[in-house]
Amino acid sequence: LKNKKFYYYKPAFNIQLSRFSPGNILLQYLIEESINNGDDIFDFGTGNERYKKRYSNNTYLNYSYVFSLKNYFSHILILANYYFKKLKLLINMIIL
Repeated sequence: LKNKKFYYYKPAFNIQLSRFSPGNILLQYLIEESINNGDDIFDFGTGNERYKKRYSNNTYLNYSYVFSLKNYFSHILILANYYFKKLKLLINMIIL
């Protein structure tokens, strides 16, 4: 499989143990497990938390569009977005 992902979502720990940094320890363990399992991507999900920047070497922007009017301009934007995503996927497949 190509691009196996591990999704890191809402970790939890006992707040009384926070002085021991259990979140960092858990994250280190999960990253090591992800690597050992052959995952290509460790996905922190959305959000702009500082710890994500410490461990990341790549970021992606998430965006969406909402069009309330059905006109030619909105159709052009939707098609442009669709083909841009296809082109981006194709370039990533060639690079990898």
